Amino acid sequence: MERNDQLMWLQEFKIALVEEDTDKLTDLSTQELQFGTVAEMEEAMILIQQAEKLFKRLKDETAVAMKLMKKNIDFVRSTQAPLDNKLDITS
Repeated sequence: MERNDQLMWLQEFKIALVEEDTDKLTDLSTQELQFGTVAEMEEAMILIQQAEKLFKRLKDETAVAMKLMKKNIDFVRSTQAPLDNKLDITS
């Protein structure tokens, strides 16, 4: 990875973190990383740790939203009249 590519990667990763762009973060994290300085490596490590926290937070938020949706679906189903699957030909 060239110096400009390294700096671009760091900049793109920062932007993706701020925008919470999980697709871009995933794409960037799969690229081969070879930084020229220890400072750049440390910065990349910190950014990756921040991305990990973001993914965990989004995962937790999704789990909470799914539980709430399940509760709402269960409530709606409980308020509906039971379906009668029998064919009533006597009326």
